[in-house]
Amino acid sequence: MSQGLGTLKWNGDDGSRSTSPRCFRHTSILRPLPTMSSIGLVTLCAYSTPFSSRWSLDVPSISRLRLTVSTDWCSTILGEFQMWANKIVDSLIRHLALVVVPIQVVFMLPLAFLVLITLGLYLAPVDLIWMTLFLGPLIGSSWVWGNVPMLRIPAAIIGIPAAVLGDAYTAIMPSIGEESRITRTLVCRTWPFSLQFMAFRSIKTAPTSDLEQVLSRLASTSHEISTYLGNL
Repeated sequence: MSQGLGTLKWNGDDGSRSTSPRCFRHTSILRPLPTMSSIGLVTLCAYSTPFSSRWSLDVPSISRLRLTVSTDWCSTILGEFQMWANKIVDSLIRHLALVVVPIQVVFMLPLAFLVLITLGLYLAPVDLIWMTLFLGPLIGSSWVWGNVPMLRIPAAIIGIPAAVLGDAYTAIMPSIGEESRITRTLVCRTWPFSLQFMAFRSIKTAPTSDLEQVLSRLASTSHEISTYLGNL
């Protein structure tokens, strides 16, 4: 046996002798390898297939492996991107609180008095504005985020401002009860998981790991939110 792959001879499946190696199916590997010893070549073929003279490269298996690795990598990136989107919302809300809190203090009594003298009718346009300008875009963009990953950037362009401004609107304007106010606050602060939160609140579905992580963080920052989630 010489050192080159092109001079290797052995019996094929039909009993004939062949000078072209059948260890590899790719012809680009058939050039001589002057640095490979005969012992190394025998070892290579032995490890290739211990029971047959044919060694084939399972291309579909490697393709599936590459697809699995690629899918896992993309899932990890997308999962991190989801959490970063929520962290952006949380960061913007915290910074905007420097402006929202003083406005909330100034308008708290006048708006409460307005609700009182209108016998609660003032809350109707407040709720209509909330559902039209904030709740609809939040739920819609959350659905797009979860079901159409290719449109997550446009969904974020709509969802992040809606979440930040909706949270400020909820803090300033009066609402029907404390529970209603906290619900609206959480719909904003859980984006892009707002739709999942509404499902969790309404039909008591188990929260996903990402939503559970967000709710745990929010509960740790507010006793009211922690009590509200504990009663769900």
